[in-house]
Amino acid sequence: MLVQENQGVRRVICYASRSLTDVERRYSTTEKEALAAVWACEKFHMYLYAVNFELIVDHKALEFIFSPKCRPSARVQRWAIRLMPYNFKVRAIPGKENAADALSRLLPKLSMDEEKQNTNKTEEYIKLIEHEETPNALSAQEVEEASKDDPELQQVRQQLSNNKWDKSSKSFSPMRDELCSIGYLVLRGPWQDIGIDFLGPLDSGHYILVVIDYYSRYYDAEITKKTTSRKVIDTLDRLFSMHGLPKTLKSDNAANFTSQEFESYLQKNGIVHKHTTPLHPAANGEVERQNRSLLKRIKIAKAEQQDWKTEIRKYLFAYRTTPHSTTGKSPAEMFFGRKLRTQLPKLDGEKLLDGEERDHD
Repeated sequence: MLVQENQGVRRVICYASRSLTDVERRYSTTEKEALAAVWACEKFHMYLYAVNFELIVDHKALEFIFSPKCRPSARVQRWAIRLMPYNFKVRAIPGKENAADALSRLLPKLSMDEEKQNTNKTEEYIKLIEHEETPNALSAQEVEEASKDDPELQQVRQQLSNNKWDKSSKSFSPMRDELCSIGYLVLRGPWQDIGIDFLGPLDSGHYILVVIDYYSRYYDAEITKKTTSRKVIDTLDRLFSMHGLPKTLKSDNAANFTSQEFESYLQKNGIVHKHTTPLHPAANGEVERQNRSLLKRIKIAKAEQQDWKTEIRKYLFAYRTTPHSTTGKSPAEMFFGRKLRTQLPKLDGEKLLDGEERDHD
């Protein structure tokens, strides 16, 4: 287990494991433990190299066999040489306190009462599936209403917005990054947190700059032949003039997004720039999904011998006015607070006033 400690709270970064070979199974216990330490350090090399870290084990002998004064076997000496590039300190703890030792410890046997209770639960779940019954649960709206009546939760939300934590709520601060993929309990609203990425080059030599709003899934696509920082800034200026300035902007580590010109532009406008993990496009997954959808639409247009630029505009309009599976509303409605007028006929009795206007009537 690779674990990082932050403000006294330990967070798991990565898990790794492998089985022993037939030869390795014949090693002594100390050699097996030493092999595990060497393999783990080399497995997590990209995280551990050139930093000081602590190697926590549950085998006391490892505190000594890797020290300069010890004279272990030739095999262990070779392993010690492989660990020389790393700066670490070995610390032995009891096995029951070592989280990495969990798989080697069998679960305690259940009592007859516990087994009977588990069996009853299993039968209950089977009945729910057979009869297509849904267990009683709170809706998202009920949870939200209950949260509004909780003064402590409201205080936490207020401090999240201000990014200031007092003593009474400081215990929530280390957990804020685990509660949402972008570090907030809830997304703050439309055009607060956006992501950008380039799609291309296309066969025509064009690129498409995709800008998406994480809250509403509403996105814009700018067709261009340039990918310079200046072009990105010009596109963002146009969008910001219509929608205002966001609070955060997420991008990959391409040169046009990391240049001094681009960073200065964001800093001048008070926008926090967040970078995705290098060589890991899934970290900006929402933008990557839209890129795939656009690319598919372009391929269809070319196969049907249609103007792909025109088809892109048609696709964007259809996407923006179609209810999203996650939110249940169209991206345009989430973004603008109203439905865009389309060629589809309106249902009888559909109300055109928004909630705020109805409250005033």
